[in-house]
Amino acid sequence: MRIQKSLSNAIIYSGMLFLQKAISFLMLPVYTAILSPGELGIVNMVVSIGSFFILLFNYALDEAAVRFYFENRTNIYLSKKIVGTIVCLSLLICSIGGVTLFLFKDFIYKYFIPDISLGLIILSIIIVITSPIFSIHQKLLRIKERAKEYVISSFSYSMMQITFTLIFVMGLGMSSFGYLLAMTITSFIAFVCSLFFIRKDVKFVIENKMAIAALKYSTPIVPHTISSWGLSNFTQVFLGRMKSSITVGVFTAMSFSGTIVQVLFMSLINTWQPWLYAKMDNHDYLSIKKLSKVILLIFITVGFLLSLFSKEIAMLVINSRYHSSIIIVPFIIVSNLFMVVGGLYVFVLYYEKASTKYIFYSTLAGVIVNILLSIILIPVYGILGATIAIAIANLIISLLRQVTVSKILKQQVYTFDIYLIILLNLLASVFAIKLDFSFLFKSYMLLVDTFIIIFLYKNLLKSYINKSFN
Repeated sequence: MRIQKSLSNAIIYSGMLFLQKAISFLMLPVYTAILSPGELGIVNMVVSIGSFFILLFNYALDEAAVRFYFENRTNIYLSKKIVGTIVCLSLLICSIGGVTLFLFKDFIYKYFIPDISLGLIILSIIIVITSPIFSIHQKLLRIKERAKEYVISSFSYSMMQITFTLIFVMGLGMSSFGYLLAMTITSFIAFVCSLFFIRKDVKFVIENKMAIAALKYSTPIVPHTISSWGLSNFTQVFLGRMKSSITVGVFTAMSFSGTIVQVLFMSLINTWQPWLYAKMDNHDYLSIKKLSKVILLIFITVGFLLSLFSKEIAMLVINSRYHSSIIIVPFIIVSNLFMVVGGLYVFVLYYEKASTKYIFYSTLAGVIVNILLSIILIPVYGILGATIAIAIANLIISLLRQVTVSKILKQQVYTFDIYLIILLNLLASVFAIKLDFSFLFKSYMLLVDTFIIIFLYKNLLKSYINKSFN
């Protein structure tokens, strides 16, 4: 019964993530039709800056709340006290942080977005100080295995934000201010509702010893949570600072192709993780290696399709104002394919408890590479430089994780052949876009590429096809 409940919850959570990503993708044509590249760029820069401070002010206290609740779950009085202390501590940090953020708003916001209005700054600060409590509430719902409540609150949050956005931006014509206002109202409502729903499960008090224990637990986690911010958010902020908000808007819109790959990968994770854990239990490492390659070959084919026909897809889902940099789409696809490679093998590190630290090490290395390359490439190559920086960073992360997994499994799991095919497809896609190949010729390229992959890996693919039929 316990396993069935865990599996059921995993399906619910994965389904929710898939649905949220799918809704975001479906709303893209609406947003790009209503907002200009400059307006969308400003919103995303504000959100990127705000997301850094959300992570900072949250201070991983949501993780601390989960850990200490689980540890004291049999003692209702103690669990209420420790979680209540963490909630109050979070409110205190967010209050002080919000005031500090407002006092230094010119240095923090206006440095990166010179033409930002005071209204957008205030909206961003409200989002920053109200988000951590919602995160704590969501994490508590998950650890208590109240999956349905978690999904209802998550889905309600998404739909509320979309509804307010359509009212303010489409109905009232409030452009970027309306977009951010919708996010602010949604965040504030979620904040109030979270406090209302957790009031019965907590005792609102700050116990010094408990607060110190929570901070000691969360402090080592903070660098890990913040480091992930440096992979894409830093790039958007720096791109906007060095170029313009219009460039950021185009960059954001063109990332639609990566969203498709992410949605497909998330739909796979739900079944991949338990399967991999079962194979790890049986020390069947060869099956992990073989099936990983089969999955990657499928993703490569899908990625090549998205890259080749990026212009046609963009014409369907994105307003023509954003079509100036379609050439970056193949690089975005490649970046996400590198993420898939690393993502498939990362669960080996999750399985080996002593190896989870290497997840952080690889992410940190990728972040450092991304920041350095962004500083070097963006001033010269602009939006293309930003995309190349992220792609190389994800390649570094993927390679480092494969190095670690190879040591754990005591056999090489490197996918250099996969990387080679990805890069060759990248070149072919760039040429197809640059030379404006016809739809028919690109279809022929895709067909040839697929046949070559089938020929090169015919024995591997045949074995899995036979297994599927059996």
